[in-house]
Amino acid sequence: MPLTGVVGGLPVAFMAGNGAGVPGVYVLAGTLLLIFSFGFIAMSRYVVNAGAFYAYIAQGLGTHSGIARLGIALLTYTAIQLAVTAMFGFFFAQFVQMHTGIAVPWWLFSLLMQATVVSRIGQMVVTL
Repeated sequence: MPLTGVVGGLPVAFMAGNGAGVPGVYVLAGTLLLIFSFGFIAMSRYVVNAGAFYAYIAQGLGTHSGIARLGIALLTYTAIQLAVTAMFGFFFAQFVQMHTGIAVPWWLFSLLMQATVVSRIGQMVVTL
């Protein structure tokens, strides 16, 4: 969900000390989610397809709009995955340097995390 982009960076904002603006982002994200939920509930009476947002957009705006939104959603989720991976690597590198004094590139921790996650999913026989 795109709200992940709004809420996902809040721990960093709290750490950076943005002050009173940070709780305001929670209020904004909650308000956006509330507005979204009304439309989602109203549409769910008419859309019985399990195709997630594509089905809702295709039903309301047409197939071409649904496919376009599908592409945007895939791009968004890929960007979120890259951002989470990079944030993990950056903060873990900072943690290691602070506690051991050893400077390791952040991208190395990002690659290790991705390799660990992918191999663990493979061991659990999760089909994507």
